[in-house]
Amino acid sequence: MARFIPFKPTGAKIKIDLDKPHGPYYPGDEVEVQVTLQGEKELHVDEFWCGLFSWERVTTEDSDGYSSNWKTMEEVEAEQVLAENFELASGTVRTYRLRFWIPKDAYPPCKGVYVNGGWDIRARLDLGLRRTIDHKAALPLVVPPPPENSPEGEYGVSSHPDIVDMRIWLPGLEFLEGGVFKGRLAVRGRKKFAAREVRVKLVRIEHAHGSRIRTRN
Repeated sequence: MARFIPFKPTGAKIKIDLDKPHGPYYPGDEVEVQVTLQGEKELHVDEFWCGLFSWERVTTEDSDGYSSNWKTMEEVEAEQVLAENFELASGTVRTYRLRFWIPKDAYPPCKGVYVNGGWDIRARLDLGLRRTIDHKAALPLVVPPPPENSPEGEYGVSSHPDIVDMRIWLPGLEFLEGGVFKGRLAVRGRKKFAAREVRVKLVRIEHAHGSRIRTRN
């Protein structure tokens, strides 16, 4: 059986340079971008644009623990049209300089088991008839944790506080990946009950931040 291989247009190269290619950028920062377009053959261009994107890829597990297909959610945070309806000659080089502002409430990039996410600067050369030439550059964004210093104490809520109150003493709620922390489990019975075992688990929880899907067609 013949397999269809999508046609990828050629004829131009796009280069994206950031003012801080290795970062870091923080929420609320300005990003200065230089986009270079180089023609390799004669092309008619409908539109050339550049944008700031956030994206997330999310998957779930079925009842047997197998992951299903990944679903990608993208959000156009900002975009600028650089040029429209023009002829790009072979050997021509065009340079565009623009700025984007990272949202102050930007969520951090992540690479988890079920959720991956990040930020990109993307440029697209639209040649019409659903033909495009695309390029993107990862934005090295760092989102510091909120400046909170939780005091030491007992944390948690028991699922059946009328029978037994269970809380975990912790030195605080701020920890680093790869770090070690110590705590104490307090079990206070409210009624007479029998228990088979007492187990303490460290559970990883991943949240998808994307609440809406808006893609640039």
